[in-house]
Amino acid sequence: MPTWRWMYIAPISLLCVAAELTIMFGFHWKAIGGVASAPEELTGKFYVLVALMVGQAGLWGYLASLCGEWVQQTWLVCKKGPSLKALPWHYRGAILTRFAFVWVAIGVWYFIVRKVQPVWNLGPYQDQINIRDAGLLGFVVGGLGVSAMWVVEIAVYSSRPAAPAKVDREQLACYLVLRQYLANFLTVTGIVLTLGTLSLSASRDFVKTASERNFFPHDLIAVFGGVFTVLLGMAYAPAYLALRTFGSDVRDSIVPGVLPDSKAEEKDGGVESVEKWAENREKLDDLLQLQIRDWRSFGPQVAIVAPLATGLASRLLGGK
Repeated sequence: MPTWRWMYIAPISLLCVAAELTIMFGFHWKAIGGVASAPEELTGKFYVLVALMVGQAGLWGYLASLCGEWVQQTWLVCKKGPSLKALPWHYRGAILTRFAFVWVAIGVWYFIVRKVQPVWNLGPYQDQINIRDAGLLGFVVGGLGVSAMWVVEIAVYSSRPAAPAKVDREQLACYLVLRQYLANFLTVTGIVLTLGTLSLSASRDFVKTASERNFFPHDLIAVFGGVFTVLLGMAYAPAYLALRTFGSDVRDSIVPGVLPDSKAEEKDGGVESVEKWAENREKLDDLLQLQIRDWRSFGPQVAIVAPLATGLASRLLGGK
């Protein structure tokens, strides 16, 4: 990776780490060293939690920087770029509704965490760590990743040709870039939310080690993983379907969906021309990754179920 990129990626990552530590410990970070009077097992859980939070905070900064670059490239490569004004009102309303729903859901989640959950007895760490807000930045980055997928969807609707116009080279380049970046956004957001599920599991281990009486059901980890999976699916599916329609426009512009007339029909009944036409369309389907059964298009979608799988694994392997 070129050195100049790290000139802004590294500070962003370090800023995320500093922000996460400040959220957890305030402006006095002495508690990072642990509490001498705390039981050994509790201190071990504490160090695991802090290491996980700090490590993923640095990753948040790196991934957020990459997402910023990809969004910028979307504007540079696609001639019209993402523009809500270029969309019909019903598309615009649907995307804005989904956007508002995600951020309202994040706000409701934060309100529940802050106001509804019972008070936990953290023993020697009672006044040393703010465990309720730990990982908050990760959910913000996850929300931004979801929003970035909808930027791709907006760019698709803004760039699609008006029928029956032909698809030009710029639109083809735009499609290829959007296809790549949509998969990237899904993978990045899946990683962030999977780590969020894992950090919830680490938080629970710490809370339950501090006191068995603390209320933190293990099933809650699987529930959160399921919610994150649904969120990823809601964000990805509309953008993927819009992009697939765009790809179909590209294919049909190069190889029409209707078999063209051919003089070869007089010799062999048109069998050779049909085979050639079908072969060309199949090759374009493969190149543009329009076939759902193709692993190259299906592979990134595994990230959708990763948070749920992590939550279920935590439930099955975590004991009580």
